[in-house]
Amino acid sequence: PLSPLPIVPNCAIAARNTAMSSVATLLGTPDLIARSENMKFIGEDGKVTEGTFMDHAKGVDLYKKPHLFKHVNTSPFGLDDNKGRVLKQIADLQVLDYICMNKDRHPGNIFYEVDKDGVITGIQGIDNDSSFGTGRYSEDALDDLRVVSKSMAEKVKSITPAMLKFALRGRGLSEKEIEAAKDRLLDLQEGIEAQRVKVVDDDSFGRLHIKSLYPMGMAGSNMFSLTNEYVNRKVQQYADPGKPFEPMPDQGEPQLREVSTTDRKGTVGGLLDSLGQVSRKVTNEETGFNVDTLTTRMRGSSPQFKAMVSAAKDAKRLFGELSADGQIDPAKIATDPEAMKTLQKVIGKFEDLDKATDEYLEFKIKDRNASGLSDLTGRNKYEQKHIDYAKDLKKISDMFKQSFARPATREEQEDKEANIQRQELAKKRSEARKEKEGPVLG
Repeated sequence: PLSPLPIVPNCAIAARNTAMSSVATLLGTPDLIARSENMKFIGEDGKVTEGTFMDHAKGVDLYKKPHLFKHVNTSPFGLDDNKGRVLKQIADLQVLDYICMNKDRHPGNIFYEVDKDGVITGIQGIDNDSSFGTGRYSEDALDDLRVVSKSMAEKVKSITPAMLKFALRGRGLSEKEIEAAKDRLLDLQEGIEAQRVKVVDDDSFGRLHIKSLYPMGMAGSNMFSLTNEYVNRKVQQYADPGKPFEPMPDQGEPQLREVSTTDRKGTVGGLLDSLGQVSRKVTNEETGFNVDTLTTRMRGSSPQFKAMVSAAKDAKRLFGELSADGQIDPAKIATDPEAMKTLQKVIGKFEDLDKATDEYLEFKIKDRNASGLSDLTGRNKYEQKHIDYAKDLKKISDMFKQSFARPATREEQEDKEANIQRQELAKKRSEARKEKEGPVLG
């Protein structure tokens, strides 16, 4: 059996793998490459090991084990539906490689799933260590790409630059690399719109001859030509006409081990924490609090206060759109395109809330002739409640900006990560203690 999934120490190579996995998920093709994710493993002794959690790829490494080509059919991609599925995967992998600028894709860093009839039923990209960077493609790169599946074209067109940048932040890439990825996305969108890249219906790939997908001039980086030529050449090399065909032997399944995932630092976790606090500042069913009790006609409230409350209510409404039964899955939020669109609205709403809160507090400081926020007090208990409420919203808004912003220095990032580790370890120990103590009997 294969060894357990490795936890690879964080480094530039690991960062590129996890960043590419994030883009694959954003494109709706998370299984197109071997999954790679930033993780923490908490041992029984409480020791936290942080690194990159990497899946074993699905399929067979025919490049390193070429003798296994004798178990591949002379029509390696099969016919109709199966052929169409594999060709679409190749087309989708090219798009992923284009956006992530993976310059090292070739038949040797692809795993191949092979059935008992010797037909390749699927592919998965591996070794994405050379992806990203700050470069741009040459003018003929889109011509080399040649085709894109219809579903992938629609997905690419639906992704905004902000969504891509959001998916890549916290993955160890520099801002210049993230900006370059955004530029490549825009280039691809323009190429699809200008029909420089042909859009093929998903169910039409199986009816196409694979050589019709080759670019003009047999460009060297096109994966249709590289994969087809390589696989067929190797099948012919290892075929033995004097022996009956033998199915591919079982390769075994990877043994998985559990690890605890971490929210991406400075992004999703901080955003959801802040958003949840604002939501509770609008309505808290546990305490019976409702902000409307502060804005009755009898007590009165200024236009500035009403504008601030309106922004908080909008944030609560968006919080509801992101949650299901009151629960929010940060991993889904980080990768689901529709949720990302809502997140962009949330970020804008926090800017509105921050501005409205500042305007109300500045109005009150002037109205009460206070020297600053620290000595601002209300003339009665009702006005004091308004001021206290605004100060609470201001703290949440400031926390959001601090938590959501990318750490400015490496030391700041390490401090943030260490703090998250301490919080998670304390939570883990608390849960273990409660489980050991058992339920309290009445």
